[in-house]
Amino acid sequence: MRQRRTRKGTPSATPELRRGLHRAAVSEEDFNRVQSVLRSHYKAPRSKSPKFRPYLGKGLIRCYSCGEPAWCHHIKGVDCYQESSASRGIFCETPGRYWCILVVDRQMERIVKPLELPGDWKERALELANAENNLLDLRHLRHSLEGRHKRIVELYKEGMIERVEFDREIRII
Repeated sequence: MRQRRTRKGTPSATPELRRGLHRAAVSEEDFNRVQSVLRSHYKAPRSKSPKFRPYLGKGLIRCYSCGEPAWCHHIKGVDCYQESSASRGIFCETPGRYWCILVVDRQMERIVKPLELPGDWKERALELANAENNLLDLRHLRHSLEGRHKRIVELYKEGMIERVEFDREIRII
């Protein structure tokens, strides 16, 4: 028996069986029983996920010359942003240039720190997002549906509507 493997090296679900010219060392039943035990004990390797580091300017920092985004790197124990035009084959006057994260983060902190948000900034941001994107106010919709549900239940309890109509209305709600 030869078991196929996927690109990542894990065994495939369907092994490839070939009959040999030699006499079998064990019976086919014993072989199948051992294979099922091996499969039941198999533990797939844990996926190796990359370590994501939070960077303040991730996705915000761009090269002054070409406008390409700067990527975050950890080079020889130092975190830095690096201009990406050289790796992407784009012309830039300063290809491969990098900036120390501490310097950039301090500059961003000096810009952002003096800003003060009003007390109702969350509600205002939600209003702007709803108005900007034409979104429904889901809280209002939920409240309305809960009220309709309550009224339908009351009408059914009082005998004002039949079971069929009650079920139909509940499905609609």
